[in-house]
Amino acid sequence: MKPISPVIHGIIDYATVGLFLAAPSLLGFGGTAALLSYLLAGVHLLMTVLSNMPRGLL
Repeated sequence: MKPISPVIHGIIDYATVGLFLAAPSLLGFGGTAALLSYLLAGVHLLMTVLSNMPRGLL
């Protein structure tokens, strides 16, 4: 199995953030589940932006 490239990994990371943000609307989450989804989106975005990868800011 060939591992994915760092650029593709960065794209997948940002897509994951988008899915976490869209999940409450798409899946009908409310209350704690929606809050958790938004929190996970924020944490994942922060980790992605602060990573030393081609798509990270640092």
